[in-house]
Amino acid sequence: ATADSGQPSPQGGAQHVLPLPEQQELPEDEEKAGVWVRQRLSDADAREDVDDEDVLASPLSSAHAAPSKPGRPTTALAREVPKAEQRQLSPPRMELPLVPTFETEAVDSLRKLFADLKEGREDGALLSGVAQTVRERYVESCRRWQVKPNSLALSRIEATKVSSGVDGLFETAYDFSMCHIGDRGAVCLLHALAYDAHCVSVSLASCGLRRACALILGAFIELHPRLNNLDLQQNNLSFDSGESFLASLQHRLNSSREQSLRIAVQQPSLGSPTMMKQLFTTKRQSTNSPRPPEHRGLRVNLGGTPLAWDRSGCTVGPPAGSLWAGKGETSARLAPSRYEALRQALDETARFTYARSDSRSPSP
Repeated sequence: ATADSGQPSPQGGAQHVLPLPEQQELPEDEEKAGVWVRQRLSDADAREDVDDEDVLASPLSSAHAAPSKPGRPTTALAREVPKAEQRQLSPPRMELPLVPTFETEAVDSLRKLFADLKEGREDGALLSGVAQTVRERYVESCRRWQVKPNSLALSRIEATKVSSGVDGLFETAYDFSMCHIGDRGAVCLLHALAYDAHCVSVSLASCGLRRACALILGAFIELHPRLNNLDLQQNNLSFDSGESFLASLQHRLNSSREQSLRIAVQQPSLGSPTMMKQLFTTKRQSTNSPRPPEHRGLRVNLGGTPLAWDRSGCTVGPPAGSLWAGKGETSARLAPSRYEALRQALDETARFTYARSDSRSPSP
């Protein structure tokens, strides 16, 4: 077939080829031939009715065709156009939006729930039916997060009793040790416990918790108003979890201190110089003293976790981590020295303990 006729080829079958421009000879030099191919390709892109295959089917592609490997066809574009220009001719990559993970969705949901309870947009559990309310909320949360309700956890909720604390206020305590609820089950359970404003103690010992629930545990530590004891022993909570708990505890202490100062200023009887001095002295000691005195408040038990080495853990030293990581590398964050610095920061708060109870039954 000729370049401008479009007639069937001698081998048979119609082959559509692009006509060569008038008064333009086929360049003999290979470099000029490559320029001619790029020019023809840009002209083909400007016309919607012309396909790239039409350009590559021109006589130039057969005149300068290089021998190809069997079963691997080559084109003039791949032979003549540099790779840099091929990348420019490819369509731009689309930036996909960031999809929130399960952990971030759970944390945002729990924070919103605490805010709604504080503002009165959600009704908390009544003292007379607190166990029934928490049970219903737990089942509802499991349905929302597509988790099967834990039968042992349901029985522990039903067995919860209301008692009177040393301060004269009613309080409840929940023991979910050995329930093996896992990370997703902990998310559902913490959403349900948020409705109980009288909750002062929660035990999640030996529940199969990992770092996936560290963020929502941190949010629960920060936002629950009356929580005094959180038992997390015998769970796989390591460096990331410790950082999350430390940051959440600092937020809790700062918010409670600001609230105490606000009450002291609003009520002159409580705003005595002695009380104000005590509040500011506590703040100064917590920032300057390496081991501040014990304060009443939240305690978090990390016994039997990777952060409890040389105390109640399984090892006498911190995890090996990235022992030979170079300075400035991402893996250097998990070096043993960073574990020791984190444990020191946890100890300085005087809120983290490392008690460990033997959960196994004694041998006969």
